[in-house]
Amino acid sequence: MSPTARKKKEELIPVSKVEVEAASRIITVRGQRVVLDSDLAEFYGVETKALNRQVARNADRFPEDFSFHLTPAETASLKRQNGTASWGGRRTSPRVFTEQGALAASAVLRSERAAEVSVAVSRAFVAMRDHLAELESRPALVEFAARVAKLEEHSTQQTEFNEYVRGALSHLDSFIELVEGQRLGASPAKKSLSPSARPVASRRSDTRRQGRTGRT
Repeated sequence: MSPTARKKKEELIPVSKVEVEAASRIITVRGQRVVLDSDLAEFYGVETKALNRQVARNADRFPEDFSFHLTPAETASLKRQNGTASWGGRRTSPRVFTEQGALAASAVLRSERAAEVSVAVSRAFVAMRDHLAELESRPALVEFAARVAKLEEHSTQQTEFNEYVRGALSHLDSFIELVEGQRLGASPAKKSLSPSARPVASRRSDTRRQGRTGRT
């Protein structure tokens, strides 16, 4: 076994831990429980592009309810919610897989690891469904979960607002520095107006004052 292959094998998630790990990475998109292609590829021990390449070659096995690409809006929303900054370098939108799609993916990969891990991934989806069913049977827990989700959404919006405010204050500081610099710089001296350049009303007032002084 080459050093590269040995290192790759050592980095694989142990099969015994895949079910728990997969359950933590299942997300909801368009009302469906799905797993990202990058996560599924990690579970199956292949590169994401290799997984998607096999899916493309067997497109007839992956209808829309098995697998689909995220829209730009969905991708941006998931990035905000889950902090998936690692998507930045991708040229294509991430693909997601439902439980049936994950099983179909293991079939087209045709590897011993994929076949073994697909069982754990399927169990993760089942555990998620059981968990949601339990929540739905307890109204108080449903309300609590809804409030937590709302708080998370508010937190995301608040973070974006704070970033906007910081940006605005930064521009304001630059403007203030510019104004202060102009105030502290050399400003043109005020020129006194000559009698001929002063307003007519002012000259008439001076004439009346001189006349009163002469009479006195």
